[in-house]
Amino acid sequence: LEMVESEAGILRSHEPCNLELEVVRLRKELDQKNELYKQSLKINDSLASQHRELEQVQMARIRSLEAQIADYEARENQFQEEIEDLHHVIDQFSALADLESTSEVGSKQQSTVPENPMA
Repeated sequence: LEMVESEAGILRSHEPCNLELEVVRLRKELDQKNELYKQSLKINDSLASQHRELEQVQMARIRSLEAQIADYEARENQFQEEIEDLHHVIDQFSALADLESTSEVGSKQQSTVPENPMA
């Protein structure tokens, strides 16, 4: 009985040592996990910052492209107006050419009609 009690006493005296080692190990593990968590927060912050910067760059590019599109549309409208003006000028020239052609035909007809010598 004394022997069992003495062994139990030895075991009890080693138990706190093992528990202390377990506590130290768990604290180290917790510290490592906390450090990993802090690092992941830094990485997330960095990624979020990069995302915001990229988003700003993309928005600036979109605004630039929209401005270019508006410029091209304005130029297209201007060219369309110029084309319409040119069609109008062509129509005027065609009308003038028709008029000249008609008056030439009329003058040729008058010159081919024999003059009345009796008159």
